[in-house]
Amino acid sequence: MRKINEQVQELKGKVRKMLMAPSEKSSHKLNLVDVIQCLRLSYHFENKIQEILQQSYKTLHNLDDHDKFAKFIDNKGKFKESLINDARGMLSLYEAAHLRVHGEDILDDRSTCYTATHLEAVASHLSPPLAAEVSHALKQPIYKGLPRLEARHYFSIYRKEASHNKILLTSAKLDFNILHKLHQK
Repeated sequence: MRKINEQVQELKGKVRKMLMAPSEKSSHKLNLVDVIQCLRLSYHFENKIQEILQQSYKTLHNLDDHDKFAKFIDNKGKFKESLINDARGMLSLYEAAHLRVHGEDILDDRSTCYTATHLEAVASHLSPPLAAEVSHALKQPIYKGLPRLEARHYFSIYRKEASHNKILLTSAKLDFNILHKLHQK
């Protein structure tokens, strides 16, 4: 068990370095945070994730823009056609619609129906990992599921992505197994 704990600490250190590394694009850091949250590792890095989110908010925040999702709407009040070609963005918009808060009027039931309809239409044409992620999200949005079950499901999707991070995946599997053993005891 001591060796496993050392391995966990080493992996956590590597993930922490990834979070702290300077990045040219804030979207890269936000994608990293999203993956960490989907793998249910975020409880190990709450302070750093909070710092990244606050920095992104400060960078992107404009007092005159109360609804950040307005950029997805054209001048006729409809969702932009360019969204249809971005399945990953459409999936993110679909998931965001399930997490909407007061003031995000664009993320209403209309946006949920719009994104779901388009995701269903393109699901069969997507790469296998993204198709599986879309299919699962349409059945149940990731943030509405049981965290550990969603993490277990996400492992199988994330490992098939060409751009997956082996350190994150190994950390998540190890963390999952340790918690599983702990619950068994």
